[in-house]
Amino acid sequence: MMFADARIESIMYQVTFNPKTREGDVVVNVSLVDRKDLDETLEIFRQAAEGKSGEEALQAMGQAYGDLIRSNPNRIRVQMQTYAACDDSDVCEVARKGFGSLVEFVERASGGDTETLACFFARGMLINVVASMGLLDAQEPWAQKVLAFCGEGEA
Repeated sequence: MMFADARIESIMYQVTFNPKTREGDVVVNVSLVDRKDLDETLEIFRQAAEGKSGEEALQAMGQAYGDLIRSNPNRIRVQMQTYAACDDSDVCEVARKGFGSLVEFVERASGGDTETLACFFARGMLINVVASMGLLDAQEPWAQKVLAFCGEGEA
C-alpha cells in the first residue's frame, strides 16, 4: 500500500493544468481497488439474502446495498472510478472477478432469470450514478423520477 500511496502522490504533483488557459496535463483517474471492498459487498448480499429467495432476496440485497452506499458515499465513487480504470488489466481483472461474483451470487440467491438479473444490476448501476452525483436526497423533479425507478424516492 505504501508503494501505491507514493505513486499517487508523485502523479498528483505532475499536474500542469492551467485553468485560465485550459492547457496542461491533469490526473484523470487515480483509484485504489481494494478487493476487501468487493468481498464486503458480496458478504453484505449474502447476509441480506440469507433464508430468502426470489423477489424477497432481491429486495433485501437491494436495500442492503442502498444502506451501504448511504453509509459511505465516497466508496461508491471509488467503485465507479474502478470501472473507469479498466483499461489497466490488473484493475480490470479485480473488477471483473468481483462483479462476476456478485452476479453469480444474486442469480443463485434469487433464482432470477436473465431479465430479472439484468434489471436488478441496471437499477444498481443507476443508483451508483445517482449516488456518485450526490442525488440520493435530491428534490429536483427530474431527480425524483430517476430515484423512483431506483426505488430510492417518490414519484
